[in-house]
Amino acid sequence: MIFGVNFRSAAKIAQSRAEQGRDNLGRKIRSDAQIAIGGVISFPPTFKKVPDKLDAIVSDCVQYLEKRFTTNLLSIVLHMDEKSPHLHYFVTPPEPTIENNFRFHISDIYQPIKRRDSPSRSTLKEKSDAFKEACRKIQDTFYEEVSRYHGLGRFGPRRMRLPAAAYKVLQHFKSLIEKGFRDIKLWNKALKIKEEKQNRTHQELKNKRQELLERENKLLDREKILFENVKVTKTNHNNLLNFNSKLKEKESSINEREKSATIRELKLKQREYEATIEITEAEHVKKTANRKIEEAITATEKANREYVKHRQYIQATSEIMMEYEEKRDIILQATKEGQGSRLKLTKLYEATLSKYHQAKDNIRSLLENIGLLQKRVDELEKENGQLSMRVHMLENGYTSNSMQEREKTNG
Repeated sequence: MIFGVNFRSAAKIAQSRAEQGRDNLGRKIRSDAQIAIGGVISFPPTFKKVPDKLDAIVSDCVQYLEKRFTTNLLSIVLHMDEKSPHLHYFVTPPEPTIENNFRFHISDIYQPIKRRDSPSRSTLKEKSDAFKEACRKIQDTFYEEVSRYHGLGRFGPRRMRLPAAAYKVLQHFKSLIEKGFRDIKLWNKALKIKEEKQNRTHQELKNKRQELLERENKLLDREKILFENVKVTKTNHNNLLNFNSKLKEKESSINEREKSATIRELKLKQREYEATIEITEAEHVKKTANRKIEEAITATEKANREYVKHRQYIQATSEIMMEYEEKRDIILQATKEGQGSRLKLTKLYEATLSKYHQAKDNIRSLLENIGLLQKRVDELEKENGQLSMRVHMLENGYTSNSMQEREKTNG
């Protein structure tokens, strides 16, 4: 085993892919359809005697097959049981997927079949010629990429029809060419290794230079920090000397400060006590003001109810007066025309007139009561506004003394 799996497992993989695949018309793959290709690469019998040479060409063959078939190459096996050592390889078309519409066809991996089945070729001869030409192209490519680097020719002595001596000379030149190609390959490999080594060395030097620059920057930063620390130390020393001199001055005045601090504490406590008393008084005033506001609101509501009641009474009395005035007019008109008894009419007129004057007096007294009630309502509203202002000032932190001063200022 040189590469991949054994042939039995490779055949199962090919069969599994074929069962999932579809042809160009979307049908299942026929049971007799081609689903894989197998190839043979043979080497001269003399390669058996030189294992290094055999290993080198086998390695190049594996690279060639991987490059040509990629993931479709399933297996490579080396046979040493015959006169000429040779490789067997096994290839199957790509796995059917949704992306490729489950396509599975041998022409996707084997160029001769693709050329043969091309629509541009109609006759059997054209198809056969295209197939053969594609096969020759494969052998040409293999010679250019593998064979010539190992002293092998494109054709054997029978195909070339050369005399034995000429063929030996040709073989000698091929061996020289092989040596030249091998030397070039080794030289290229050595150059590549040297170039990689130089690149690594260059990168290491670059990294080391970067590291040195970073270390230098760090040292510069540390130097700056040290310089600043020295500067700060000098400043701190001078400050310490000044502090010692000031400390002695402060020690002499500390007792006086303690005394003044004690006095300040007592004054603060006194202020706190006075503030507590003022807050208590303010709360008391606020409660009193709220109570007066409630009483004023109650009195206002009561006055409003009486006002509404008297208004209704006035309206009823006005209607009676209008009725009496109408009757009076009727009586006067009847008197003028001489209808009915004059004495009865006179009495009726006097009775109606007295009721009219009585209703008029009632209206006048009701209007006076309404005026008094309206005046009382205005006084209560004014007092309510003053109390609301006082409560607002108390809520905003005014004391009793400051409110009195404000009231005096506002007249």
